[in-house]
Amino acid sequence: MIGNIEQASFYMQLREILREKIETEEYAPCSMLPSEAELANDYAISRQTVHNAIDA
Repeated sequence: MIGNIEQASFYMQLREILREKIETEEYAPCSMLPSEAELANDYAISRQTVHNAIDA
Protein backbone atom coordinates (compact mmCIF):
# COMPACT_ATOMS: atom_id res chain seq x y z
CA MET A 1 0.00 0.00 0.00
CA ILE A 2 0.95 3.60 -0.37
CA GLY A 3 2.79 4.73 2.76
CA ASN A 4 3.75 7.93 4.50
CA ILE A 5 4.48 10.88 2.22
CA GLU A 6 7.72 11.51 4.15
CA GLN A 7 9.20 8.27 2.81
CA ALA A 8 8.67 9.14 -0.84
CA SER A 9 6.07 10.89 -2.92
CA PHE A 10 2.94 8.87 -3.61
CA TYR A 11 3.57 8.63 -7.34
CA MET A 12 7.10 7.30 -6.79
CA GLN A 13 5.78 4.69 -4.36
CA LEU A 14 3.11 3.61 -6.83
CA ARG A 15 5.67 3.50 -9.64
CA GLU A 16 7.74 1.04 -7.61
CA ILE A 17 4.66 -1.06 -6.75
CA LEU A 18 3.72 -1.28 -10.43
CA ARG A 19 7.30 -2.11 -11.41
CA GLU A 20 7.39 -4.96 -8.88
CA LYS A 21 4.06 -6.33 -10.12
CA ILE A 22 5.34 -6.29 -13.69
CA GLU A 23 8.67 -7.89 -12.77
CA THR A 24 6.99 -10.66 -10.76
CA GLU A 25 4.47 -11.12 -13.59
CA GLU A 26 1.52 -10.37 -11.33
CA TYR A 27 0.57 -8.34 -14.39
CA ALA A 28 0.97 -10.85 -17.21
CA PRO A 29 3.30 -10.06 -20.11
CA CYS A 30 1.55 -8.27 -22.98
CA SER A 31 -1.48 -7.53 -20.81
CA MET A 32 -2.82 -4.09 -20.04
CA LEU A 33 -2.35 -2.48 -16.66
CA PRO A 34 -5.48 -1.61 -14.73
CA SER A 35 -6.92 1.77 -15.72
CA GLU A 36 -5.82 4.93 -13.96
CA ALA A 37 -9.27 5.11 -12.34
CA GLU A 38 -9.00 1.52 -11.06
CA LEU A 39 -5.52 2.09 -9.63
CA ALA A 40 -6.62 5.37 -8.03
CA ASN A 41 -9.52 3.58 -6.37
CA ASP A 42 -7.38 0.60 -5.29
CA TYR A 43 -4.72 2.79 -3.66
CA ALA A 44 -7.02 5.62 -2.51
CA ILE A 45 -5.06 8.27 -4.39
CA SER A 46 -5.98 10.70 -7.15
CA ARG A 47 -6.08 9.69 -10.80
CA GLN A 48 -3.52 12.43 -11.51
CA THR A 49 -1.09 10.80 -9.05
CA VAL A 50 -1.58 7.49 -10.85
CA HIS A 51 -0.98 9.22 -14.19
CA ASN A 52 2.25 10.72 -12.84
CA ALA A 53 3.41 7.28 -11.66
CA ILE A 54 2.78 5.70 -15.05
CA ASP A 55 4.33 8.63 -16.89
CA ALA A 56 7.46 8.73 -14.67
